[in-house]
Amino acid sequence: MIAPVVGVGCRQLALDKYFASFKKPKAMEPNWYSAKEASDAAQRIGTLNKGDLAAALGAAGSPADDLRRVRNFYAHRGQNTAIRALGTSAMVGKVAPFVHELNGFGPGGEKIFSGWIRGLREIWVAAAM
Repeated sequence: MIAPVVGVGCRQLALDKYFASFKKPKAMEPNWYSAKEASDAAQRIGTLNKGDLAAALGAAGSPADDLRRVRNFYAHRGQNTAIRALGTSAMVGKVAPFVHELNGFGPGGEKIFSGWIRGLREIWVAAAM
């Protein structure tokens, strides 16, 4: 959970504070999926629990990057996004089997997608403490 920042009551004010923190003008928001960039943004905006956020976002074993790749595949279906989503070139041109992969079982017998959700919840709970 992101702690409130004094004087920042909405998304636009947070972005204004973020952009104002640079010496040279910056036009692009950070890549929020990147633990490094999101942590830097939290520092620049002045969130009180920036350390907790950085630890949670950069948690070892986080499924966040896997989820981003899967999202990109569904949003921009193509060979490149399929390769990135599956982490292998063996799936080039094979879109249908990808859905099966998400419903497959990972380490410990847990469904891959269910494991990602569990992992994100564990990280969220750790960050909220």
